[in-house]
Amino acid sequence: MDRRRLLGIALAAASACGYGSGPLFAKSVYGSGLDWLALLYWRFLIGGLLVWAWAILFRENREALRALPRRRVLALLALGAFFTGNASTYYAALEYVSASLAALIVYMYPAIVAVLSIRWGHGLHGRRPWIALAIVTTGVILTIGGIETAAEPIGIVLIVASPIIYSVYIILAARLAGERKGETAASRTGGAGAETRPAV
Repeated sequence: MDRRRLLGIALAAASACGYGSGPLFAKSVYGSGLDWLALLYWRFLIGGLLVWAWAILFRENREALRALPRRRVLALLALGAFFTGNASTYYAALEYVSASLAALIVYMYPAIVAVLSIRWGHGLHGRRPWIALAIVTTGVILTIGGIETAAEPIGIVLIVASPIIYSVYIILAARLAGERKGETAASRTGGAGAETRPAV
């Protein structure tokens, strides 16, 4: 397995750990008196500063930023709005539903992404993606027992909206990176990967 693929797997695993622990940290923050809007303000402020530092400190990233066409800038801004919508509904819902119920509902997104990718993305080719989807779905099913299901209706609406918005975000991000129906970004670029640099 090449280094690029290993790095991708490692980054995906780190991302999963971050997302998985998010509700636990959010609940403790809410207990201190901060609301979801203040939490997201600090999250995006710190995250934004780190990403802009990454984008500006490296020459290749600066060149990629300068070379962006106006249409792609608008697409990236729209993509950012989708991600903000996903995070907002998720962290707002955590004020009304338990972390365990939120996780159960949010982790429907792999199945939603799989369905959307069949129509608009690379799709699920071969056995491995289907096996991975089955494992994820089984994991979600195994968490059902003992979950606190009492929640206000607004919390349910928000937490159901979150994986739907996130799934659309993932498909749009993949398309922006170069993925199309039946082909990945790497196959479109001759193995070079995303058409837009990840830092951008």
